[in-house]
Amino acid sequence: MNRFKELRTRLGMRQKDIAEKLGTTQQTVARWETGQAAIPVAQLKDLAILFGCRIDDLLDVEVDERLRKRGEFARAEHGTPWGTFSVRFAFGERLYPVDETQRRRLSEKLHSANGFGGEERWLAFDALDNRRVYLNLSHVTTAWLLTDDLEEMPYFVSPEAYRSLTVETPLEQLGPVLAKEREEIVSMLGGELSGDAALDEAIAAVTSLKVIDAQGQVEHFRLSDTTATSIFVLELNVPDIPDNAFLTVSGSEGECDLRFSNLDTVAAIEAPLEECHRLFADA
Repeated sequence: MNRFKELRTRLGMRQKDIAEKLGTTQQTVARWETGQAAIPVAQLKDLAILFGCRIDDLLDVEVDERLRKRGEFARAEHGTPWGTFSVRFAFGERLYPVDETQRRRLSEKLHSANGFGGEERWLAFDALDNRRVYLNLSHVTTAWLLTDDLEEMPYFVSPEAYRSLTVETPLEQLGPVLAKEREEIVSMLGGELSGDAALDEAIAAVTSLKVIDAQGQVEHFRLSDTTATSIFVLELNVPDIPDNAFLTVSGSEGECDLRFSNLDTVAAIEAPLEECHRLFADA
């Protein structure tokens, strides 16, 4: 039995309210809630967004890993949004929205002898806006953890919305709630562009690797197989990255135009979270 009714009543929503948001009938919602009918994938994603939960929690089961590998569901998971991790470098500030789990982890690092004041040189964490972040602590001057009670968090949407761009799911295959989130993030990431140009810009933004050097210059790279492997090696070695280690940031196997960045000169690396989960799960 799913947790549909429990989650719905917790939010004070009626079956009619759910039906209106999902563009269906109250009778259909009732059948989903009582288990008389299976909930389609698109509606599962919409319901998880409405209820603020994982699809696994909604169904009260573990989602079949084969579905995740086929890209049916996002691999990234949001916990309870907490606030902003603000990191200042000599060149300026980077802001990362984080959930409660990441907040606790970052707080432990900030307070521990093996954190900023210790021997670790790199710190990795997940941001809610589809970023797997690697910080070179030697370039960090100050860091803050700011609850959203004090300051509004940077904008982010559900993992499913980022996944829909990562795998380029056609808009017509999405439910109305997820489609709205996808349109919002495309509008934000597409800048002044519109239509297909804005969509292409948003897809590039959520699938590219960003490398920020000590002067604040941001470079974007396509996450090729070679680059992805390099990120996987980086992930395995955080925080024990040696001096003068290099990261492959562009190129493919057998090509002569491989490009490498000296990690000593890099302030931060922001990798696309959905792609990272796919890489690490399939490695």
